[in-house]
Amino acid sequence: MNKKPSLLHDVLPVVILFFSAIAVFSGCKKGGPGGDARPAKGSLQNSKGDCLPGTVHGAWYSGVQPGTDTNYVEIGVNVSRTGYYRIVSDAQNGVTFADSGVFTAIGQQTVRLKASGVFTNPSLTGFTITFDHSVCGFSIRVDTLPLADNSWRFTAQGHVYSGTCSYHPWYIPNHTGTLWDFSGQVPSGDTLLFMELSLPPDTYLVTPGAFPTNVNSSFNFYMPGGPNVPYHIIFSAASDKPDKVVTIVITGYTFKTHDGFIQYLGTFSGTANDSTGAPVTITNGVFRVGGS
Repeated sequence: MNKKPSLLHDVLPVVILFFSAIAVFSGCKKGGPGGDARPAKGSLQNSKGDCLPGTVHGAWYSGVQPGTDTNYVEIGVNVSRTGYYRIVSDAQNGVTFADSGVFTAIGQQTVRLKASGVFTNPSLTGFTITFDHSVCGFSIRVDTLPLADNSWRFTAQGHVYSGTCSYHPWYIPNHTGTLWDFSGQVPSGDTLLFMELSLPPDTYLVTPGAFPTNVNSSFNFYMPGGPNVPYHIIFSAASDKPDKVVTIVITGYTFKTHDGFIQYLGTFSGTANDSTGAPVTITNGVFRVGGS
């Protein structure tokens, strides 16, 4: 007489197979020093000791946050033992690169390093990376982001502020000399930028460049207030106060028409104060204003 098979007898092989599949799948997950995966072994160099080739992707600009999908660096790694990895560059020009994960195969593999931070200055910037006692590096050309007409931009506290110029710059003669004023706003109109240069009597822009050293300059970035409070200071600076200095430099100008309007190109940077009086570094300040 045949014995009727039990439900457990039928299900048990399926259960064992299911948990076996879970164990195999788990071995492909990302690991680390606190997990079950071991550290990977290998080199950033080939058998001749030359660094494996890398590729820099995207356009890189000072004062602009790199894109997460378009800006990255691909490097080659010659893996001799599988396991987890973490590759981190040194910090240069305000930025570091890093990536982590698990190598599941030996041989040459490609790692995509992502940037953290914002480049401080336009320059050719070199980075050093290490993996399992091997050392290599790569360089990135950091440019200045082109400005549209009647716009401005600067960086403070890791944030990039930018906007448009609502009015042309203008000269205002007075008994102490001449004031060069510039006003701008962000597109939404919620913040305003105001800069001013106080020129000595009979001082004009003869050639592009910095104004004389005795010229006072002021920089104010603020939010409009209510009827009783005309504005709330976000950042402010004045060259006549040692702890609040922002240098404004006219780097170029062009007479556009006979009516006297001038197009200005300029830069500004230095130390300002925030609303609490704490010092703030202003970098990558640029403007292109004026017109016909």
